[in-house]
Amino acid sequence: MKPSVRITTFVLLLVTALLGACASPETRIRDNPEGYARLTPAQQALVHNGDIGIGMPDFGVEMALGRPDSITERTEAKGVVRVWHYKNRDSTVATVDYVGYYNPYFFPAFAPVVINNAQPAGDRIRVFFDDRRVVVAIEREVSK
Repeated sequence: MKPSVRITTFVLLLVTALLGACASPETRIRDNPEGYARLTPAQQALVHNGDIGIGMPDFGVEMALGRPDSITERTEAKGVVRVWHYKNRDSTVATVDYVGYYNPYFFPAFAPVVINNAQPAGDRIRVFFDDRRVVVAIEREVSK
């Protein structure tokens, strides 16, 4: 088998595996049907569309958006507010940096590369929960 065919086959298998591993609201609903059944019909519609709303329990938010990238707590006079942070995910910022010797005329079939996928700082969405683990506020990033 030619090296280019092997590389193409490997890349296709890798992409297929990565796409198959991506979780969606449908797969998270399938994983937690009893939690989904405890949501109101309006909340179920939001979760099915990958969205959230005020009054939604934490397990509903996790079904809609997935696990948060980080969790922080803020203490206020009213009590403790838990904040789930969902970071920016922008695949357009990925660059490929070559490592080692690169010759455009005698480029080998395989060259070691490093993917530089630096993500922009900041949160895409923040979800605020009260002590009952129910959404009390939502902050979303707005287009500039």
